[in-house]
Amino acid sequence: MTTTGSLITSAFSALENLIVGGHRADGWAPLSGFFETKDGWIRLHGNYPHHAGAILRALDATDKRSLQTSLSRVNAEEAEEVVIRCGGVAAAVRTPEEWQLHPQEIATCGDPWFSVKSKGPRRTLEGGILPMDGVRVLDLTRVIAGPTCSQLFACLGADVLRVDPPGRSELEDQYYSNAMGKRSAVADWGNIKRI
Repeated sequence: MTTTGSLITSAFSALENLIVGGHRADGWAPLSGFFETKDGWIRLHGNYPHHAGAILRALDATDKRSLQTSLSRVNAEEAEEVVIRCGGVAAAVRTPEEWQLHPQEIATCGDPWFSVKSKGPRRTLEGGILPMDGVRVLDLTRVIAGPTCSQLFACLGADVLRVDPPGRSELEDQYYSNAMGKRSAVADWGNIKRI
């Protein structure tokens, strides 16, 4: 396997193989996952303290047990709306028919899943040059998907700078699992300082 291939494989399996302080990383917090509601299911993301707090506030709960009780009294879409309004992350689980009526599906139904716009010659691995050598990426993402994607760019040779807001530190295990090859900074009121 090429060095690039090894880096990419490591990037995509980092969380599963990460050990911090002698323990394996846990990708899920108690308030993250699928929860049953009055009329179906909802997917909640409560790994970050501010997201977990928003979920509990939105649904007038104090812990996972009282959250489950609160959710059993509301419809999934109602719970989704109130959690998002409180600054949390939630998605009602919808049937294919329900999704076809959702504004997001209506707005994007004709769009491709992804597209590529080339602005120059195709890069190759010839002569030890990585495909993204010379490309600079500003990573303003959080959680897993965005940081994992920008880590892949770093593995392919891009110069990646990750910028996080102050006061909302990344979960330690997640940061270690997807910071490989990146530089990091904190942006505070327009000033950037190196970590």
